[in-house]
Amino acid sequence: MRYFANAGPGRGPLLSGAAPGAIGVLETLDQLMPIGMALAVGRDAAGLAVWTLTVHGDELPGRWLVIDRQLRPATGPDRARPGHPDA
Repeated sequence: MRYFANAGPGRGPLLSGAAPGAIGVLETLDQLMPIGMALAVGRDAAGLAVWTLTVHGDELPGRWLVIDRQLRPATGPDRARPGHPDA
């Protein structure tokens, strides 16, 4: 399942310095009501905000990045870079 954020730039990653402490998690970008919450827990080596996600009351495993307002697993430093297969 894909998840989206109610904050962040339309294109590109959400940087740590520009990130609020918590953001809403959406099922689609045009949805108004969040289905969960993302909490900022730090930043990665590239300066991107790193998040934990809670959806429908359950905390999802792992850490997450916001890229193009989509929440993506933070599995490696190149994931947010243009040209990466998952970017």
